[in-house]
Amino acid sequence: MVVANHEGSQIDFPGLPGVFDSKYVKVSQGWLNWAPYSGVMAPAVQTVAITSRSSSDNLLAVGTRGQAGFVKKFGGVDLTIDAVLTDNMLQSGAYGFQLSDFDAILPSGFKLWTTNGTLGKVADISGLYLSSVSFTFNQNAESTTAWNFVGNGIIYSGYTVATQGAVGYSNYHCLNPLTWDEVNLFDGQNSVLLTGVQSATFSATINRSDVYQIGQFTPYDRTVVYPYNVTVSLNTLANEVPLTNWWQKFVPTYDPMSDCGNGFVIAVRTGGNLSSTPKDMIIASGLRPTQSTLNTAVGSNSTVVLNFEGTYLFW
Repeated sequence: MVVANHEGSQIDFPGLPGVFDSKYVKVSQGWLNWAPYSGVMAPAVQTVAITSRSSSDNLLAVGTRGQAGFVKKFGGVDLTIDAVLTDNMLQSGAYGFQLSDFDAILPSGFKLWTTNGTLGKVADISGLYLSSVSFTFNQNAESTTAWNFVGNGIIYSGYTVATQGAVGYSNYHCLNPLTWDEVNLFDGQNSVLLTGVQSATFSATINRSDVYQIGQFTPYDRTVVYPYNVTVSLNTLANEVPLTNWWQKFVPTYDPMSDCGNGFVIAVRTGGNLSSTPKDMIIASGLRPTQSTLNTAVGSNSTVVLNFEGTYLFW
C-alpha cells in the first residue's frame, strides 16, 4: 500500500492529557505544588512512528525435515512520538508527572490521522503502556522530548476529509519553544550550579513483564519490574568541570560505602533568567555518577561528558 502522498494531520491521545494533544489538556494537579494545571507540554509534534510486529515459533515434528507449521504468538505494536517542548509551563503549568503515573495501562488508546487532501486514513492503537521517556536540552536550541509506548493491537481505517479541510490542531502559532537556563546538582546539603553546559539528556525506562492468560493472545497485563532505570548525561565545557575532581566537585558528602548510597539530585531549571518565577522542569533523583569522558581535539573546545544513573524522574 502506497501512502507516500499522505501527511500526518492530527493525533488523538485522550489517555495522556497534558502531553501532546491540544484537545486533551492537563487540568488535574500533579506532584508539583504550583498548580493549577491546564494546557499541553509539547503540542509541536515532529514525528510519529508506528511499528507492527509479527511473531511466531517454528513447530517441528518427528519425520519432518522442515517446519511442520508455526505457533502464533503476540507480536505487539510499538509507538514513538517526538515533539518540541513549548514554554507554556511558565503560564499554564502543563507539567506535573512522575514515572509512577505510568505504571498501569493508559486508560485510552491513540489515533493518528493522515490525509492526502481528499482521502484520509486513521491508525487506531489499543492497549498502550509507556516503556520509556526522554528529555533533551541543547544550548541555543529548542528542547525536545521522545516517548515510546508498546500496545496490544492496531486497526487501520479510512475516512473522507471534510470540505472545510483535514482534521488538524488548533492554531498554536504563537507558542515558543522551551529554553532552559540552569543545571543544578544537590545532595541535600550542598548545591552546585553548573556552567558551560552544552547539552543535558534525561532518560527513563520502565521495564515490564508480560502476563498472559489462557484464551488470550495479548498480554493480560504488563507489570512493572522495579526499580525504574533513569540515566542522565551532561556535556559540559572541560574548563568548567575539572576531570580530576569532578566527583568531589559535585557530591562532596557522597559516601559510596553507605548502605543506602545517598544518591543525589540533578535538576534543569527553566525561566530562571527570563522570569520572576523560575521552575525546575526536570528533576532526576537517587543518582550516582558512573562515567566521565574527556573529549578534546585541535581547533575545538574540550568537553567533559558526565554520565549518571538513578531511580526516579519527575517533570
